[in-house]
Amino acid sequence: MTSIEGFTYCTSPISNRVATSNRRNKHRLYLAFYHQGREYGDDTEFHSALVLAPKAPVAGRMDSWRFHVRNIGVGRGCDNWIYEGKQALNGDMRIVSMQLLCKLDDDRVSGMGLGMLLRDVDVAEDDPSWCSKHWVRSAIQMLVDKDVIPQLHMQSRTIWKNGFVFAKSVANRPSTCMPVCDTTGREIKSDIHWTPLRH
Repeated sequence: MTSIEGFTYCTSPISNRVATSNRRNKHRLYLAFYHQGREYGDDTEFHSALVLAPKAPVAGRMDSWRFHVRNIGVGRGCDNWIYEGKQALNGDMRIVSMQLLCKLDDDRVSGMGLGMLLRDVDVAEDDPSWCSKHWVRSAIQMLVDKDVIPQLHMQSRTIWKNGFVFAKSVANRPSTCMPVCDTTGREIKSDIHWTPLRH
């Protein structure tokens, strides 16, 4: 076991994790795409964030975590991105779609622990071409490299692109639950039963 700033995780290979992989109702780590990306300072219509949530989050409860960067320089003519990792209310209707990255063992990974670990992901300064998509790509890769999440068998850039294309395809689709895709961009069964806002 290894501990970093209160975050404890195993350093054993993924293939040795048979016992935990069969547990049900583990938390899910998602890549989430939000409306109003340009208002966040992004260069696309969607803002990107990582979200740690229960298997079937209940709208209105505060038991999810969101990890992302936001540009506090928007409206002031400058780029000033800062990292933010904190608990989030389930049922955020600004989310267009979510991309399931993996399931995580609650005994190994906590929202607070992830939040502390993700502080180490670089945040660019004085780079107008940089935005939230670059941060989530780096964050995903760091979690893989540190053996916090399993190998995803494709580059984080490709995963993000697949999720982005899926978000665009469902952005205006009426839905009674949150659209969810896998890392390839293929739609999968959703356990997130709140209705996303459609523009």
